[in-house]
Amino acid sequence: MNIVVLPKAEPTFDDFWKLAVIKKDKPLCRSMFEQIISDEGFHTVNVNKESGQRFKIHLKATAAVLIEGMKLEREERIDPSTFRPRDFTRHTSTWLNRGGWEQ
Repeated sequence: MNIVVLPKAEPTFDDFWKLAVIKKDKPLCRSMFEQIISDEGFHTVNVNKESGQRFKIHLKATAAVLIEGMKLEREERIDPSTFRPRDFTRHTSTWLNRGGWEQ
């Protein structure tokens, strides 16, 4: 008898979305997720709230890194007594746009 071990499937956006704390703008989040894990990565412009200065950033990560980052975000942002997001929880699109997994 031969036992065949299949390689573990790569994580997908749907795996990531299941963990998202605030589930809004799914199509936008899917697009950003796909760009971030692509060979080219995701190029965006953010604004420093204090100075108003704009700066370009390049975001790149694997799907596994994004999923692990969202697991940590979920642990920090979900109130265990109510199972609801705490105040000041970022939307998932903002988390992706600002490289939330790197913080």
